[in-house]
Amino acid sequence: MSQCVSITPHRGPGGPPPSADMVWIPSGSCELGPVDGFWVDACPVTNQEFAAFTRETGYCPVACREAGQIQWRYPEGWDDHPVTDVSWVDAVAYAAWAGKALPTEAEWACAAHDALACDTGGAQPGGTRPVATGSPNGYGLYDVFGGVREWTADWHPIGGPVPLKVVKGGTRTGQPQPVHGHAGNIGFRCVVRTG
Repeated sequence: MSQCVSITPHRGPGGPPPSADMVWIPSGSCELGPVDGFWVDACPVTNQEFAAFTRETGYCPVACREAGQIQWRYPEGWDDHPVTDVSWVDAVAYAAWAGKALPTEAEWACAAHDALACDTGGAQPGGTRPVATGSPNGYGLYDVFGGVREWTADWHPIGGPVPLKVVKGGTRTGQPQPVHGHAGNIGFRCVVRTG
């Protein structure tokens, strides 16, 4: 489990969250349309959490395979930093292992609704900072902006010869990314839908 535990107790339909590091986003409408209520990770997935997944499953992320490595590693002392350099395929594999999913673009936008008013802090040298360093938004989400960009489940409407997925957050703008692409500033958080 992450060091990111919601400071605001949220209860969804039927009681407490699926895990202590998730917050409830109620049904409603946002700039991208209506969404049903859902649980979302309060913080992006950390290196420590992703490492548990790779150890348990033997999964080798796209970046590791491209580099000819057989085991995924991250910088020592960065357990509580968001995992980065993961492809959309890697994020989906982790989410399935955790019994979760990636948020849609609309879910992500609704959960991030007032994040611009929060203390977003800033990245440390090397590109990231520990999760939950700044203040949470009104729902209890940390690091929505000012941290890593985050994969969503949605296809980018432009399309083209290379399938593109929508990324959100980070520097407040997210350019679409190839499904198998990875970058040092892209991570993810997960959701659990109740319906």
